[in-house]
Amino acid sequence: MPEDFLWEKTATTRDLALQVDAVTKYDPGFETQLSDNPMEEGIDTTDHAVPRPATFQVEVIISDRYLGVDGQPVVQVGRALAAFETLERLAQGVFLDVMVPFRGLVEGVLLQRGSTSFGPGDGEETLRVSLSFRQVRIGQSEQVPAPARREPKTKPTRDDGYKPPKLVYAHTADRGRTIARRYFVDALTDRNRSGD
Repeated sequence: MPEDFLWEKTATTRDLALQVDAVTKYDPGFETQLSDNPMEEGIDTTDHAVPRPATFQVEVIISDRYLGVDGQPVVQVGRALAAFETLERLAQGVFLDVMVPFRGLVEGVLLQRGSTSFGPGDGEETLRVSLSFRQVRIGQSEQVPAPARREPKTKPTRDDGYKPPKLVYAHTADRGRTIARRYFVDALTDRNRSGD
């Protein structure tokens, strides 16, 4: 009985794209990119390691003859060829979800590479496909609000009702008199400051 295998995703929809008769192989892979620069002793090495997107390889079989829901063989001529054409289209950068054994649904992958072979062609084709997928990392974009526009700083005019502050010179004048009085008094009483 055919199993759901590939779903094609868009921004708003998720549609079944391909069913397979059997998944015969699943090879997951992972890789970490390490820094070429020397590391200081005793530091956290995770600062110098960047995990690469996950990859995995799946081998599947799609045949014109398959078992139906009731366990009886069903022949659908052209099914394998249609699956091949679907895979060719999906290899053009279409966003996919894949159902794989032992792991379940893997979301957000691209079909990176595929190789196929057709079986005996006496009216009923069997397609064996080896597919390589690469997971796509999605970053969450944060919307940063633009700073509020500031009004230009201008000096208010008399037309706006602006009144300049009154300048008070009394303090300065009093202080000047006090300093002068001390100087003269000191000069009269202190012979060293009199200038003689």
